[in-house]
Amino acid sequence: MANEDFTTFTETDPGSVIGVTASRVTWTDIEARQDNTHVSLDQGVAFFDGNFAHDLTISLIASEKGASYSFFWSLTNDLDDLQGLIDNSKDALFVRCLHPNSPDVPKLRVGELVGGTTAGSGTDFDLTTGIIYYLTITRDETSGSFGTLVCKIYSDAARTTLLNTLTLNLNAKTDFRYVMVGQSYDATGGGGADLKKQTGYSEDLSMQYPSNAGIIWMEGSSFHGFDENGIERTYIHTDDVDDVAVNGATTDPISSNWAYDHENLLTTKGDLLTYDTALVRFPIGAGGEFLVPNSATSTGLEWVGIVTYEGVVVVNEGQVVYT
Repeated sequence: MANEDFTTFTETDPGSVIGVTASRVTWTDIEARQDNTHVSLDQGVAFFDGNFAHDLTISLIASEKGASYSFFWSLTNDLDDLQGLIDNSKDALFVRCLHPNSPDVPKLRVGELVGGTTAGSGTDFDLTTGIIYYLTITRDETSGSFGTLVCKIYSDAARTTLLNTLTLNLNAKTDFRYVMVGQSYDATGGGGADLKKQTGYSEDLSMQYPSNAGIIWMEGSSFHGFDENGIERTYIHTDDVDDVAVNGATTDPISSNWAYDHENLLTTKGDLLTYDTALVRFPIGAGGEFLVPNSATSTGLEWVGIVTYEGVVVVNEGQVVYT
């Protein structure tokens, strides 16, 4: 599935801290106290129901310690900042970064808001500024009493190298209308903490649903397919059939070793293929010879002749003698 086009979203930006392109939403020096800022897409009432999976690329560019925030992804039923949702007893799911005063490390966390009450994941993930992270965010309502919200964090776009998994046991089964990136907090703590800033971006949002699982299709010379969560995964270039990695993938989801490069090593009727450190031709033997295993040879096989005496096969200790 194609990524979402952020230029079709609605930008609410009273402080002029948001920049939008088709693939990326960037916030620059967004303060903790920033009021009602977000880039949102209205999908209709209860659109986000049941299970879903979203892919998202994020990066935290700069961050001040002492309670600065970035909201990389949110689902809500109201167009408001987080504090507004809390004050008005609203619901939300979100993936946010909080940079506390101590420890002086920006922390990524998944969170839930139920009737204005917040809950967060039991663990955090330490973000490094300037590093790109690739997220897969899923809700599974078949897990636990109300489902789970899971954020898997990868270091590569193919999502093969998992860095961490953040899991939150949800407290309610809530359907949502809006998806947001770049949501502000509008914190009210005072004491200078509300002035703390972060700069970052959310990019390449792709939203899929398990109803798509198992679907495959062709685009040009390439196969595409949805995994069990309905997420489009690394596709196979049917032109790339050589014994090297395809698109950087070596083990999961695919290596090009699924196909041989069609070189014909066989030259004579009766030839076989065998393997040492590579596929090699094993020539046909002479008439009357038999094929036996031999680990001492490079091919692991050899052709042999049966020893006979006056037309009788020679046997030694129950074994046929051959040369």
